[in-house]
Amino acid sequence: MTFREYLKDIKGDVCIRVSPRFEGDIVVYSAVYALYKLLEESGNTVCVSWPGHLPPAANRVFPMPLAGDGKGATVSIEKNKVVFNGKEFSYKYTPAELLIDGLDEPDDVLAALFVSLYAGTRGFAMDDVSDEVLQWFQRLLEKGFPHYKYVDLIYVISSPDVFHVWGEVMQNAQLKDDIVVSVYEKDDTLIPPEWFKVASYLARYTGKGRVYVKREQGYEYFDADGSRGMVDSI
Repeated sequence: MTFREYLKDIKGDVCIRVSPRFEGDIVVYSAVYALYKLLEESGNTVCVSWPGHLPPAANRVFPMPLAGDGKGATVSIEKNKVVFNGKEFSYKYTPAELLIDGLDEPDDVLAALFVSLYAGTRGFAMDDVSDEVLQWFQRLLEKGFPHYKYVDLIYVISSPDVFHVWGEVMQNAQLKDDIVVSVYEKDDTLIPPEWFKVASYLARYTGKGRVYVKREQGYEYFDADGSRGMVDSI
């Protein structure tokens, strides 16, 4: 039985416990949020035991109740494994990919989670990306982003390889809409200087014309030719 099949059978109180090694990790935090939403939407009462300090802006982007140890079943997220009531499920990549892998009808939360995984602080190389995850994202894009237009990128990646993969998938899916991006930085302010390079690269590579970045007032846009500007609304 897979971990996802186990989730369907969980009923009642559940506490999600996260290993101290993930303190301050926004990628794991967003994966925990997706798990929290899955369990909550199934009618469970869910608490989250998070170690130490939260990632910057995390509870504003992915709000969930953070409580103590709680009662009932436990789901522990640790290095390379998830433990449900003592039964271990190993994973090759990250908790985020574990939750995403195999979804046919992803919702906003998991779609945002997928992007946050690729925009996380780890800097995935192309060879690190599983075919299953790319196929999942391909299916999502072929549906034309059915549930939303905004894509939240948590932090800014250090490696262009990640955006190369993301751009290639979007290009192959022939995404027609402009890409709207909100970026949250470490000090909870918007858009560090290097975002210009990332956004311009994404616009050029996908050939989709324009990437919008939400600012405190209006939107900054980046065109495929490298130009940029501001608009009040989109």
